[in-house]
Amino acid sequence: PGLQVPVYSLFTWKDQPLISDLIYGLKGGVLKAPVQKVSQSLLKERLLLGPAFCQQLVFVPAPPKQTQTADHASAIAENLSLLTSSPWFNLLEYDDLSTQKHKSLKDRQKIKMRPKVPNTPNTLRKRQVIFVDDVVTSGSTALAAYEALGSPAHFEVWALAYRAKLVVSPDL
Repeated sequence: PGLQVPVYSLFTWKDQPLISDLIYGLKGGVLKAPVQKVSQSLLKERLLLGPAFCQQLVFVPAPPKQTQTADHASAIAENLSLLTSSPWFNLLEYDDLSTQKHKSLKDRQKIKMRPKVPNTPNTLRKRQVIFVDDVVTSGSTALAAYEALGSPAHFEVWALAYRAKLVVSPDL
């Protein structure tokens, strides 16, 4: 049996036009009120564990496709950080910046990331790492993040939507 990573999402992809509009509306992270509402909703769904759980959190957004730009995952991670008084770090970058859209499962499984800062895994060792992304499909992006962060002992994925169109990677 492979790695089991908890994935928490607000929506499933069955309401595709609505979810698609929401995600594209959040791209760029400039719409403050919707980003705050989404962040609050994610917390409400997940943080029934109390303040002790919040003290150990660190939020890590999926890296933007374009370097030097913030995006909706970063904006949501930043808002989650403010709501929980927990840190957020933009720690990851893709080895390949090509888009995942329309890629096969086999191609998605080739996704690789690397930490932007040396020794990143050491700083996360005793933290509950929350990887923030917009849509989880195959789990390949989350697996790449998990590996790039040094396989932290406590790792979860929080996403806007779960899209069960592709088969989940056997490692996730």
